[in-house]
Amino acid sequence: MQKHIVHIYGGMGNQMFQYVFYLNLKSENHHTFINLDFFNLRYSKKAHAQNFALKDAFINLDPPVFGDFTSKALYTPRIHWRLYRIFKKVVSLKRDNRQAFNLISTSNISKRKGNKDMLHYQDVWIDAKYLLGLESEIRDAFQFDKTHIGEKNKKVLAEMGQKESVSIHVRRGDYLKDPYLSSFCKEDYYQKAIQLIKEKVQTPHFFIFSDDIEWCKKTFDDGLPKTFIDWNLHEKSYIDMLLMSNCKHNITAASTFSWWGAWLNNNIGKIVVMPEDWLMFGQYEKQIFNQCIRI
Repeated sequence: MQKHIVHIYGGMGNQMFQYVFYLNLKSENHHTFINLDFFNLRYSKKAHAQNFALKDAFINLDPPVFGDFTSKALYTPRIHWRLYRIFKKVVSLKRDNRQAFNLISTSNISKRKGNKDMLHYQDVWIDAKYLLGLESEIRDAFQFDKTHIGEKNKKVLAEMGQKESVSIHVRRGDYLKDPYLSSFCKEDYYQKAIQLIKEKVQTPHFFIFSDDIEWCKKTFDDGLPKTFIDWNLHEKSYIDMLLMSNCKHNITAASTFSWWGAWLNNNIGKIVVMPEDWLMFGQYEKQIFNQCIRI
């Protein structure tokens, strides 16, 4: 039976979109697997300092995993890569490894050939169309493991349930080095978003998540009731998404991480605020996120 192999890589938010794409292929009755060689191979793990975050975050994930020479050649630029270079010369392939291995991405998925034993899918697959019709299955897959989140986070969860809780996600760090992404780190966006929430929500309490909490403390020093969350970074960063999803309303960054935090928020009357110019989820986003306000 033909194997369909979805490669998982990148940060947690991107991994979740890739997993949704895996579920999408699976729903079409394909013999589908995920590939984790990006995290498992020594060179890649050292270079990117990331892990398969979904395994730690969610209790219902147990997908079949498959790896082969193709994956190892892609993620290990040493022995396997040398073998690939020899292979490339023998069959006169072009330099692009995507062409060499017939990898499927958003750019060529419409032209994929179905007569191969294995089809490798390598992309982020950020498009809301892949969620359509699978919302219930996706929410079931993305059930957070709350077993080991610690007493401090459990206390915050309880507080979020008692108040008109609003998450604010501020991503700076690597974004400040990118001319396009740095435009979404501006104070102006957050001040407008906070004002909008204040007009629509009585007595909001803001829970602020960031990789630059000192900037946030200076920027949001305005007497608003707020709590700064800065103890879940790095290994336990998924707990921040868990906490965001338990707020009653959300102000997101230009980030798939807080996008998922807002989407997993089950509050029927939630208000979600996002940057207006950060449009990367396709024309179907409104069908699954009709309570989103862009400013």
